Amino acid sequence: MDPSEVGRGDRDRRDAARAALDDKLAELERRVQATREALDPTRLFENPWVRVGLAVVVGFAAGYARESQVMRIGVRMLLTAGVRHLLRDAFGRADVKS
Repeated sequence: MDPSEVGRGDRDRRDAARAALDDKLAELERRVQATREALDPTRLFENPWVRVGLAVVVGFAAGYARESQVMRIGVRMLLTAGVRHLLRDAFGRADVKS
């Protein structure tokens, strides 16, 4: 038996195990990325029904805001955040189109 042949089977098994591990790691990274995209809060606002629901909640809170200064401040903050989000979204889409 040639001395260079000794340990060749071990090397082949080690290379095969490393390749299998690399494949599993790539699949795991793909799943992590898919989960991150699915749970991204900005993606939630892409749904028009979520936007309608938020508008209803803000409108309902605005009706209550007449009685409480804390509610008025909270509604103002919600409206400001919503307008900023809509503007950022609109300008972001305009940049993509141009």
